[in-house]
Amino acid sequence: DTGLGEKEAEVLVVGSSSACDLFVYQFSPGASTPVGQMLQSLSIVSHKGDELIGCLDINRIAHDALAIAFKNATLLLVIPLALGWSGSGLPLPFVQRFVIEEPVHQLSIMTGKSFHSYGQTLFMYR
Repeated sequence: DTGLGEKEAEVLVVGSSSACDLFVYQFSPGASTPVGQMLQSLSIVSHKGDELIGCLDINRIAHDALAIAFKNATLLLVIPLALGWSGSGLPLPFVQRFVIEEPVHQLSIMTGKSFHSYGQTLFMYR
């Protein structure tokens, strides 16, 4: 419980080996059946029909975003968790696309906070 009258909501994201198919399930770690119903599924396909091979990472600091970079495409996708998501609606409502200069073989993301500006910054290392 968050103390604000809302229950904390968590999701479990299961991905395919290529990271191009993601399945999002309701997750309640303390429940007798922790994995609940599927809430959302995402399938990432190339407009050219090529098979994409991605590497998936999560923001391990804020636990609020997924990122997928591709080993055979100059593309990076950031998929944020819905702000204030409490179990209703889509947990991952949109994808932000970044075109990059080279394909990526490793990916790591994290959140940093600047004391000179408002908010948080997402850092991506590839």
